[in-house]
Amino acid sequence: MSTTEQPSSLWPKDLVDRAVEAPIAILKEQGSELQKLTKNMLKGEPRVTKVPGEDGDRLIVSFVVVAPALADYEVELLSFEQSTSLYPIEVSSMGFKLPKSRISSAEQFRHYLRGKLATPKVKNVISSLLAQAKAIS
Repeated sequence: MSTTEQPSSLWPKDLVDRAVEAPIAILKEQGSELQKLTKNMLKGEPRVTKVPGEDGDRLIVSFVVVAPALADYEVELLSFEQSTSLYPIEVSSMGFKLPKSRISSAEQFRHYLRGKLATPKVKNVISSLLAQAKAIS
């Protein structure tokens, strides 16, 4: 290449500008909201683990609630497996053996989470952890 030639990218110009909301980003956002609601007594954290698969590596994504005042005690609220494409995902657990749900979009995932996070089981877990964390603090 001569000094007057400029390197030319062959990547599409809109490659990084695509507005796709990842499920992990939604979980991270909800983790921050939980932290605000509980005045930092509880944290919600997405966790990612890579697992080998027949068609390439896959990601196992889980969402855990952590109680720092309780020696970082954790409760997994949900998990799902994901390939390099963001959707669809199939939520495989909610920590309470709930039926699997196939999610096809960010909007559908938000709707799913809104319902599941408001279930009596999840509310009881959060209330219990919060009460215990407050008692220790």
